[in-house]
Amino acid sequence: MKVAIYSQYYPGKSLKAIEDLIAVLQKKTTEIYIESDFYEQVASQMSSKASIHTFSELNKSFDLLISVGAVSYTHLRAHETSLH
Repeated sequence: MKVAIYSQYYPGKSLKAIEDLIAVLQKKTTEIYIESDFYEQVASQMSSKASIHTFSELNKSFDLLISVGAVSYTHLRAHETSLH
């Protein structure tokens, strides 16, 4: 399964949620992709970066998109037309 993760970065809040999510996904047979701008903000603070890829555009190759935080929804709506 190919999973995309998107979030806005909120210091002290986003990192733990993303790391917990990644830990769960890594236990499954999952390709994990994190939105590239978000990844750049958190990569130096992440405890594990193994098996993590980045993406800059969503496309139909992803099986699942996980958006962490309400603000992320607004950004994703802007990309909705590119997925149709």
